[in-house]
Amino acid sequence: MAREYGSGTWRWVSLVIGSTTLKYVFDSKLKDSLKSEFGQIDVTAQFNVTNAVLSPNRPKPARASKRLADGHEGSFCSSDKIKPLKADGFQITRPKLATFNQTTLSRVLFVTLNGVKYAWRRPRNTGGEVDVNPVGAQDATDETDLVFGADFPKPAQGVILIPGQGSYRCFVDNTKVDGATLDAAAASAGWALTSPQEINVESLLNRTIG
Repeated sequence: MAREYGSGTWRWVSLVIGSTTLKYVFDSKLKDSLKSEFGQIDVTAQFNVTNAVLSPNRPKPARASKRLADGHEGSFCSSDKIKPLKADGFQITRPKLATFNQTTLSRVLFVTLNGVKYAWRRPRNTGGEVDVNPVGAQDATDETDLVFGADFPKPAQGVILIPGQGSYRCFVDNTKVDGATLDAAAASAGWALTSPQEINVESLLNRTIG
C-alpha cells in the first residue's frame, strides 16, 4: 500500500549518486520564493519519469535549513545547490545514500526500470537459492546507485512454484515484461506474473498531484 502524505507542493530535486542523477520526488513545504534557490521544480503533467523516484527510504537528498526573519525554513535541495546554500548561511545535512551488505541470512537483489535500480532485501531461501535470472533480477555487488523502498517506480512481480517448498516471489526487470505479458523465456522457466509494473507518468501523478 502507498504511504500517505501531508499537504504541500509536489516537487523534485536532482540527487547525484555515483554516475547517476535521480529525480527525487517529494511533498515539499518550502515556500515558493525559495524553491529556485533550493533547486526544487514542481511536478506537472508533462513530467519526464525517467530516473524519477518517489520518496524512497534510501537514498535521500541533502537537506538545507536556516532561520530567516519570518521563521525557520528547511527542505531537500538539489545536489548542485549544496555549495551555494552553504555559502548563503544554510545548514546542510548530507545526503543519505543506500548502503548494503550481503549476508548468510539475506540477499540484496535489484531490477532496473525507468533508469532506476530498484533494490530490496529478502531472506535467503532455506531450500537453496532460486534462479532469478529469468525475470532479470540480479544480486547486488558494488552498486552505489541502488534505490530502496520507493513508491514509484514499482516493478512487476512474478512467482514461481518450487516443488516441495511452495511459491517464491520476485520483482521483475523492465526488460522481461511487456504490459501484462511476461518474457517467453521466463514463462518457460515456470514464472508467472502476479502484478503489473507501474512505470508511466500517470502512475506517478496518481500518487502525487492527481
